[in-house]
Amino acid sequence: MSEVADDGRTQRYLQVLPRRPSISVALCIALLSQTSIHQRTDILVSALSSPSKDSFGSNRKSSGGGGGGASSTRRGRNNHNGKSFGSKNQRWFHQRKAGVTVSKRTKPPQWEREGDDLYASISKSQINSTLSIPNTWDEAMEMLQQTMETHDPSTLPPTKTSAPLDTLQEDPSEDKPFLWGGLSVGPIWKARLQTAGFQHPTPVQVQAFDAILQQTKNNSPIRRQNVVIASPTGSGKTLAYLLPFLTTLTMPSQKKTALASTASSGGTVWIVTPTVELAFQIQNVVQSLLPVLVDNTKGGSNTSCRHVHVLQSSQSRDDDSGTTTPFPLLCQIRDNHQPPPAIIAGTPKLLLQLRKEIKNAMPSTRRNQTPFTSADDAGDGVDPSIPKLAKTLHTNLEAVILDEADRLLQTKPINKNESPIPMGRTIPTISSAHDLLQKLVLDSSYRSSYGGTSLQVVCASATVGRSLRRQLMDILGEPSMDKAAILVTADLRTKKHVSDRKASLLPDNLQHAFYVVREDSTGSCDLPQVSPLLHGLEKATDLLDPLPSIVFPGPVGVEKAKDFLEQQGFQNVRGLADVGSSTVDDDHPTTDWKLTTPIYVIKERLGRGLDLCHVKYVFLLGVPSNAASYAHLAGRTARQHDQVGTCITVLDPSEAPQLVTVAEKLGFTAKSLENIHRVVVSQGYRS
Repeated sequence: MSEVADDGRTQRYLQVLPRRPSISVALCIALLSQTSIHQRTDILVSALSSPSKDSFGSNRKSSGGGGGGASSTRRGRNNHNGKSFGSKNQRWFHQRKAGVTVSKRTKPPQWEREGDDLYASISKSQINSTLSIPNTWDEAMEMLQQTMETHDPSTLPPTKTSAPLDTLQEDPSEDKPFLWGGLSVGPIWKARLQTAGFQHPTPVQVQAFDAILQQTKNNSPIRRQNVVIASPTGSGKTLAYLLPFLTTLTMPSQKKTALASTASSGGTVWIVTPTVELAFQIQNVVQSLLPVLVDNTKGGSNTSCRHVHVLQSSQSRDDDSGTTTPFPLLCQIRDNHQPPPAIIAGTPKLLLQLRKEIKNAMPSTRRNQTPFTSADDAGDGVDPSIPKLAKTLHTNLEAVILDEADRLLQTKPINKNESPIPMGRTIPTISSAHDLLQKLVLDSSYRSSYGGTSLQVVCASATVGRSLRRQLMDILGEPSMDKAAILVTADLRTKKHVSDRKASLLPDNLQHAFYVVREDSTGSCDLPQVSPLLHGLEKATDLLDPLPSIVFPGPVGVEKAKDFLEQQGFQNVRGLADVGSSTVDDDHPTTDWKLTTPIYVIKERLGRGLDLCHVKYVFLLGVPSNAASYAHLAGRTARQHDQVGTCITVLDPSEAPQLVTVAEKLGFTAKSLENIHRVVVSQGYRS
């Protein structure tokens, strides 16, 4: 060991070694077996730079005894508090401090930096310095008309991002019954998709299908790749992440009992959504593809077998025996599904509560015992079916899907002036979805240590930047963003040219218009202190043909906007609770805005992901706080690639520079609504 002490780099590594006591013994044995200083140094470098492997390159579980190996495995990527252990940044700084030559940090690609800029709040410092805040209506109109060049709404460019597969290449599935637009889904699923109205897959569905089913190259354990899906609104992201799981899950058979055939797949996939309404929307998509079966066999209870369960808020309630149960969500699943559903969807808080109930319902175990003990050991007073259900949901979980991932993880732009987080400390405040994902990843590491399946994470959003991918890297404990999750894009957002990147952020069949409120905007409403934006909304409808619309009231508020519209005589004003009650008749043209035209008034943060295919207009009262919000709100229309939708921004003259900044970041042009007069939107119903 004298030669080791003579080497300066090795001495510095030995100073760091006490922080990693679990591998000290293995290192000493390796050092004593080597005679070259360079070989000893290489052993130390590889040991300290790898958090999950020892100096021999094998898993820690096999480096020690039975109990020590399992304990070391638990201390792999994450500790018991969910803190990241041995991240890429920490290892990079340790190596550089020890004198090891490390690679320089590469500059992130331009599209990732532009993706982060979409979340930056549009303040005065972010507005172009050449733009001055207008004080009058004439100044605002002059600024908008000079900076936002417009195009003829009747001549839209051909769709690039949402075109069906048959417009891109010859469809090979015409003479092959097992192919659906080039995807090998089998004849049964091909018939189901076409019956539901999905004649061809979109480009993002083709790319995501193979990516989600792809397995990692590591030999042990075998798991599927984590995936981030980035695609514009209306491009079919919901089916893109659902189809790979639906075609591989064990579904009910017509010949066998529904209860027996799906018992092994209960709770395989958890879908996290920002709102309950979006979860019900996903449930409707699945149910349109998979029929609801009923167990009519001998001894069956005529129980319907649905494949998706949407969690709903529920407090501790009384069960059939009259006693209060501490497991309301588990009882909710048990009472509505026999056997447990393959997919569970809900908001982050409800899924956190479900995970807590699963932990409390399962038999308590010590740290060195496997959690897969029999459910017969449940405590007194608990229905035996609850521990059994908890065990099924705990052991079967294989994938977590985050729909509208940037909204769930509260993605924010990276602050370059912010100091890095010290070692051993975590971010002080995190979102509920962030907390849920951390805990599920930790549970997965326990299950995989006992031979269970690893957790697959799938994220989907229309706006993805470096911040979101770096969050996943930290949560999953991976050394890089690319190793944490592969990126799936079927558009041009990663290309070299700026115009191509910006054109991929919004659908090509989406038009943009603006209406600037005049200073003397008044109305006949009896409500006190009515915002001029509401009077501007009423006047904007006079310039448009009556068609179904969504209003995002912004600073005005939902209740004030609904009261104003009802006071002005609009008789078909709806809210978020009425989203599921929309019918095909809503798609037909109407003759009067106030008598029959449906108008949805929805809060901005609750409108993410809603697919109201009959909506043709989106009204924004005020300019959104950032470009990403504008992209998601405007994307509630133009959901079908061959149908045109229009987003109208009703703004105050002082907000004109903010709208110009949003248009520059997203690369769209707009025209004054007063110059358009009447925009006739193509009719159609999205299948």
